[in-house]
Amino acid sequence: MFVIEWGYAGYHTLVLHAAFPATTPLFNPAVRFSDWTNFTPRVSHYGEPGMQVRTDLGYPYPYPLPSIYIFLLFIRLFPHSLYAYIAFTVLTFAVATLIFCIYLYRRTHASRLILIAVWLTLLLGSPAQFLLNRGNIEVFLWLFVLLGLVSFVRDWKYLAAFFFALAACMKIYPALFFLLFLPRRQYKAAALGVALTAGFSLAALAAVGPTILGALHDMSAAAVFLRHVEIVALNESSLRFDHSLLAIWKQALYFVLELSHPRHFYSHHPLIFSRSVAVYSVLAPVIFTAIYLLRLRAMPLLNQFMALTIFSVILPYVSYEYTLVHIYLVFAVFILFLLQDGDTALAALTDKNLNLVMICFAIVFAPLAYLALEHFQGQIKCLALIALLAVTLLSPMPSTLFGDRPAPVAPTG
Repeated sequence: MFVIEWGYAGYHTLVLHAAFPATTPLFNPAVRFSDWTNFTPRVSHYGEPGMQVRTDLGYPYPYPLPSIYIFLLFIRLFPHSLYAYIAFTVLTFAVATLIFCIYLYRRTHASRLILIAVWLTLLLGSPAQFLLNRGNIEVFLWLFVLLGLVSFVRDWKYLAAFFFALAACMKIYPALFFLLFLPRRQYKAAALGVALTAGFSLAALAAVGPTILGALHDMSAAAVFLRHVEIVALNESSLRFDHSLLAIWKQALYFVLELSHPRHFYSHHPLIFSRSVAVYSVLAPVIFTAIYLLRLRAMPLLNQFMALTIFSVILPYVSYEYTLVHIYLVFAVFILFLLQDGDTALAALTDKNLNLVMICFAIVFAPLAYLALEHFQGQIKCLALIALLAVTLLSPMPSTLFGDRPAPVAPTG
């Protein structure tokens, strides 16, 4: 799929001299790194009155305020913050993959073919490419979730709560990982995570000021902007990259109306999804809560981590391609499960389900564009995530990694 997509894009770029979207399966090259460059002008005025609401500083800041310190750190430490961000992102993914491969080789004696497959997943997969192409801060959340996961499986529960809280205060959905503490009855760690998330958030509001309430009031402008431009309105240029559940409904309705109305219809009757968003705001948490209480909470921790990660990238109102980097972690723990717990894996998964899981990973990581008619990329990936979630919910997978089964005893003598 990588060869097909980039071959198609290269042909249209070099031979036909076509325009976007035929020239790349990634986002529009005209706004490359824009998720970084759009907000550095505003953050560079940190500490000045009205920093959040000044209209001369470009786009409103759309993320929870603790994340502003990521930008601030790079702006203050590096004369060219964008270059530093690019270097950090490349090194983060490369070093994490290298460490994982070393772990696989030493602990499971993974074959060279498996190690190559892990590297190809990173190098040829679209999530990390898309994240870097956009210049998005999701790489930092991914790193915090990864460090939280490593701490959790080593039973460093309070450190895990700290890292999960760092991610949750910057975007809300990583708070789902606090649920991992409940099956182990680590209620203090879960409470610490929630308290740290609240504490980091309040501290950021107070620091940006002029007061906590004043900072919250100033944030409302960005919230309104985000709601109108990204959530309620039909953002056609971004919808193809949105793999949220809500985006499936948006795309389906848009497709039906596009067939039944001429193109100029939308200039006079723009699609607004206010009612859909209101229904989804109730339906999504109710469905998640029901699935968690009735099924997920009693399953092995490997299943819980995989399911919570999938929920975290399909439940938000919008969820673009770069959030799929979190599925790298699902892929990693699943590969470890197959290698460390082969007998259990064979008992838990039929050949059909195992093949389905691998096909789902391939679809999620593929740079779909031409193969998705340059229109349905996110929605196809959402369907693959739903299928992966279904297998996860139907197939208990007790693992050595999460301590659901004892580690094999090494032979002596």
